[in-house]
Amino acid sequence: MQKVNWNKFYDDAEKWKKHRIKIRAPKYDNDLKELTKFFKKASKTVGVKNYRKPDFNDFGVSFKPVNFGFNYNSSKQFCVLKMRFSSNKQVHQKFLDHYMVQENKSEVTVKPKLFGNLSQGEYKQKMSKRCFKWIISPEKNLTEEQLKLVAETFVQRAEQHLGKKLDWQGAVHQDTAHNHVHLLINGTDQNGKYFKFPKSFITKVSHQVMSDYLTAVLGERTPEEIALSKENRIYAQRFTEYDGFLELAAQESKEEGFEKQVITEEPKLLKRLEFLENFGLAKYKQGVYHLEKGWAETLRNTGKYNTYAECRHDYKFKDRELKMFNSEVGTIKGKVSRYYNMNDEEIWNNAIVVDDIDGKTSWYVPLYKEEDRLLNKNIELSMSKNQKGYFIPDIFVFEEKAKKGNAGKEILPQKPSKKTYEKENGIEL
Repeated sequence: MQKVNWNKFYDDAEKWKKHRIKIRAPKYDNDLKELTKFFKKASKTVGVKNYRKPDFNDFGVSFKPVNFGFNYNSSKQFCVLKMRFSSNKQVHQKFLDHYMVQENKSEVTVKPKLFGNLSQGEYKQKMSKRCFKWIISPEKNLTEEQLKLVAETFVQRAEQHLGKKLDWQGAVHQDTAHNHVHLLINGTDQNGKYFKFPKSFITKVSHQVMSDYLTAVLGERTPEEIALSKENRIYAQRFTEYDGFLELAAQESKEEGFEKQVITEEPKLLKRLEFLENFGLAKYKQGVYHLEKGWAETLRNTGKYNTYAECRHDYKFKDRELKMFNSEVGTIKGKVSRYYNMNDEEIWNNAIVVDDIDGKTSWYVPLYKEEDRLLNKNIELSMSKNQKGYFIPDIFVFEEKAKKGNAGKEILPQKPSKKTYEKENGIEL
């Protein structure tokens, strides 16, 4: 490999002000020193968009400008927000009457009390078929009264952003290790008109608003709190910046069934690799950590769907490979073996698992609504675009039981044509 020509590097620096810079781990002893000097110089340049100074103190060996979302070196308070949408009035009412007040949890003896801009009865009278379900969980563990103020402030900021007055109910849940607040926002504003949250508000603005508010109220995070937060992320069941550095340091693995291998002496990365081994995504052998095929994708999927990792682990013992279903897969046939309902406190999304009739594969399928009717049903599944151009699951249920073929594999009856299906179900053509 040719050594870096640092003189040429500095001469060309002017050209890179308008471009994203990607540099792999330094290969020579002097590279880190030179690279640090260059970024210090570049960070003072006006016009470098979204530039973030490198933090070499974390690992001391490499740097790649990668967007991991929230800057965990920041002194601002951190807050996790999750939003789910439903267009079913029964789901809306079930969420209000059972999930928010934890009627479905017998182990919770002191039930949460609802609060909001309306009484529970008034909210029910105005309830539409649509609703938005938010979970707000600040990094710092707050009291019930503090979380109520957090919820009220969030709604106020949302109303300012949308230019609408909202009807909502909230409940503080304290049955987990970390207190958090649930918000249920009616799908119509106070004028009875439907609305939606812009994608920018869900993915970015809401987090920024809550971070600014919590920092103003609680003060900035101390160096000790920042250090503890970074330590906790070593054991996070999602893709973190530590995994970004592992991707940089990884080489092709010669071990069968594994994708990459990593050799490192950095203490934090060793802790992360040890965690990934316990999590079932890595194996240690003769001083080398080997990473399973699709390890990074699994962590990213787990960050979105918290039941994915557990499900993937279980299916290893069923001699089936669990894969994420998407529009590129095409059409599959199989039996729904599991159903996940996000109304459970520990589940963030609705999903089903389909055991493919090939006998080797199972598919994890995220859903946008409750589909408990599908459990143990034989289905044909594909993805189709809705009117807005988004891919959504297209599910056809076979009511007949699967029959055994000569080879012992399950054979599902053929899906009838649309014309036949409409006639059998009494639909006028």
